[in-house]
This record gives sequence, C-alpha cells and structure tokens, in this order.
Amino acid sequence: DLGVDNEKMYELDIPNCEWKVLRPTGTTPGSRDEHSAVLWKDIIVVFGGNVNGSKSNEVWFYNIKENKWEEVKTADSPPERSNHG
Repeated sequence: DLGVDNEKMYELDIPNCEWKVLRPTGTTPGSRDEHSAVLWKDIIVVFGGNVNGSKSNEVWFYNIKENKWEEVKTADSPPERSNHG
C-alpha cells in the first residue's frame, strides 16, 4: 500500500504461486523504500533507501537459511542515498 509503512516481509513460493509472511529472528531493519538489494550466496544485502522519511546508508544482511537479519557496520561508507542503482 503506497504511502503506508509495512514492516512485513514476504516470501513467494514460486511452484505453488503463494505468498507467505516471514518472521525473521534478530533485530530487523526499519521499513524502507527506494533501497538497493542484491542476492549474494544465501544472503540478501540491503543498502540505503528512505527510512521514516530520511535517506539511509545502513547495510543489512538477511540470511535466507537462518531467517535472520543482521546490521553490518561499515567503515568509510558512502553518504546516505535512495533511488540508486
């Protein structure tokens, strides 16, 4: 729903064409939009985006096999950004 923060995380079961809500363990990143995300092995890496109306330069790892989020502290990170590629 555009304009409404939604902190739920979903997984698409492609063979059955069904969505399910995931309930990851650990501290979770705040809801965000306009971020970048890539898949690296069994980890989804999320960078930046808009969080509560402010740009972010946070880096988060989501471990698919462990169903767990982890914030990654980086040195010399780029400035906050959103809508980047």
